[in-house]
Formats: sequence, C-alpha cells, structure tokens
Amino acid sequence: MHASYSFALMPALVIGAILLAVLIPCMLALVVVRLLGGGRSKGKLKEEDMRVVQEVYSSLGEMEKRIEALETILLDRARKG
Repeated sequence: MHASYSFALMPALVIGAILLAVLIPCMLALVVVRLLGGGRSKGKLKEEDMRVVQEVYSSLGEMEKRIEALETILLDRARKG
C-alpha cells in the first residue's frame, strides 16, 4: 500500500476509533441501566443478564486491542512514508 493511501485512511480510522471509544461504553451503560431498572427485583440481575453484560465487556477489551494494533500500524507506516 502506498503512503498516500495510509494518510487517506488515517483520519477515517482515527474518527472511527474515537467513535468506538465513546459509543461502546455508552451502549454498555445503557444496557446496564436498562437491566437494573427494567422491573427486576431491587436491581438484581438474572444470570442470563449478567452473562450478556460480561460478554459485552469482554468484547470491549478485544476491540480496544484491535484499535491499538491499527493505530500502531498506521503510525509505523506514517513514520516510514
């Protein structure tokens, strides 16, 4: 890939990473609030609800690692180009 392509993609990836960094925690917070306030007995989560929240949290960690890897690749290409 040419250096011009990496510079063209960099703003899109940075904006995407920022959006993911903001939107995903907000979505997770909404899921937790909805589960806690959705008519449950005094805020206790059922096992299934807790499993879903844990899966979302785990996915966030994986996504963070992928974003960091993309940032590293882009920065390396920018330094070389």
